Amino acid sequence: ADDLAKYRADLVAIAHAAEGNIELLRKNYMGAEKHFQAAISAKEQPDPLVLYRLALAQHGLKRLDDALTNVNKAIAAMGSTRDLVLQERTKQERSTLIKAGAKS
Repeated sequence: ADDLAKYRADLVAIAHAAEGNIELLRKNYMGAEKHFQAAISAKEQPDPLVLYRLALAQHGLKRLDDALTNVNKAIAAMGSTRDLVLQERTKQERSTLIKAGAKS
C-alpha cells in the first residue's frame, strides 16, 4: 500500500511538473505556479528542477521574494546532484533575483 501511494504521488508530481513547464513556456506564469506548487506538494522530497521552475514562474509574476525563497530551496534540495547545468542556472537565477532587490 505504501509503495502504491508513493508511485501515485510520483505520477501526480510528474504530471503537474509537465503541465507547469508547458504553462511556463507559454508565459502563463500564474498557471505554471499553480502546477509547480501541486507537483511539490505531491511528493515528500521536492524536486530541485520543479523548485527552480517555480522560482522562474514567480519571477515572471514579479514576486521576487517568493522566487528567491524557492531558488534557495532548489539549491538546498540539489545536495550532491550531478546536474551541472541545473546548478549553474539556479545560481544565475539567484544572483539575478538578488540584484533585482529580492529579500529572503
